Amino acid sequence: MDRFVTSLRSFKLTKEIRRLLATMERQLPKDANVSNHLLELYREEWIGPEQYIYMETRMLLNRFCLATERLFPSEDVTMGVYFFDASSKRLWNGAGPNVPGSYTEYANGLSAIPDILSDDAPEYVKTVLPIDDVDSSEHFVSLNHRRDLLRADIRAFCSVPLLHEHRVIGHVNLYSPRPRAWSMEESLLIRRQATGIEKRLLEVRDRFVQAAATL
Repeated sequence: MDRFVTSLRSFKLTKEIRRLLATMERQLPKDANVSNHLLELYREEWIGPEQYIYMETRMLLNRFCLATERLFPSEDVTMGVYFFDASSKRLWNGAGPNVPGSYTEYANGLSAIPDILSDDAPEYVKTVLPIDDVDSSEHFVSLNHRRDLLRADIRAFCSVPLLHEHRVIGHVNLYSPRPRAWSMEESLLIRRQATGIEKRLLEVRDRFVQAAATL
């Protein structure tokens, strides 16, 4: 019976966490006090430390995505952030409030093994990877994910590594619904934007991934 009750409570918390995440995504641009609500939930033991870190980090990264997207005012550019779990060789969604939902679902928990050529890490966490047209690109990363990218109406993307002191955290993807040529200046812009949060992301990555894998 104790195991049954524990299972029910975990199920309730998982559903509650999912609902809170959905609410958080909607409220983020308007409500500057969401962090206080999360902290209160943690103090009341409705969520554990891993879940608290997961949701707090999601809020930080959502802000990062939205602020960066505003730097492309004349373009339909959206942005997603992905953590690379070196132990399982999987990707986990950090954030992507405006990324098409079908691609967000596809990418969460995605095996990165097909995208690895060497050094046990996928190409997009090692170097900037601009893909100007998914439909015609012959790059192996684009080919690996072409079907799901096109299904989500993503026609071009540019991956930029997230690193802190040469330690891999994950990567950022810029997406466009139209073919476009990505410039080196744009990738440098993303690098500058990310510099202020990469140390914090490295510190919380493992606990974020642990929580992401259980939600």
